[in-house]
Amino acid sequence: MEHNRFFDVVSRINALLLLMLLVGGVILFSVLGFQSEQRQPGRTVEVSEHMNTQDSQKIELHMGNIQHVSGHDVHYVELQSKKPNRKFSSAYASHSQTRNILFFVGEEMQSHWLYDHHRQLVHSIINLQHDYSRNGKRPTLALLVKLTKEDTNKDGKLSEADEQSMALMHVDGTGYQEIETGIQHFIDHKVAEDGKTLVLLMQAGTKVIFKKYSLETFEKLAERVVTEVSIKI
Repeated sequence: MEHNRFFDVVSRINALLLLMLLVGGVILFSVLGFQSEQRQPGRTVEVSEHMNTQDSQKIELHMGNIQHVSGHDVHYVELQSKKPNRKFSSAYASHSQTRNILFFVGEEMQSHWLYDHHRQLVHSIINLQHDYSRNGKRPTLALLVKLTKEDTNKDGKLSEADEQSMALMHVDGTGYQEIETGIQHFIDHKVAEDGKTLVLLMQAGTKVIFKKYSLETFEKLAERVVTEVSIKI
């Protein structure tokens, strides 16, 4: 009996020590996350996001990772936002959203912002390339941006649930031209074999639409409504 009681005590002590180690690990992780953010005061700034409501909500803006435009001496960095989380100071505490894009062009790395403010929500920036290339190289022909500019569903935030817009621009971020607005759902895109035209498939309202654009002038070349679809199931 004494022998069993001794091993019971040892087992309980081991369990208590393991619990203390786990709690200590959680505390250490939180402290390191806080210190990491404090050591980068220039990477994050807190601003007010003004929506089409009476209130504004605080967001933090920070620079993302460097991206390269394939086949060109062009790089860009996404300016991302996240709502401050005071309980967890780690930069990964909440999902980031892209608000603007900073381009760096040429040997001198000349820089410019894509937009003159950070109020839009950029869902994606797509390097348009055709599937047929020489020597396995696929240089970018143009850039396609999908974004939301307004809180169209009036829920107090920008998201993919709002109406979206599409824009084309040159590989260095110049020549920006908005080609589509009021899109409910962007379905797919395809670059032609010759690399000169872009086909978009999208849903606007109850219509599913094919549109063809020139990748040289960004003008619309053709449009065809595929079908009328009901939004009710």
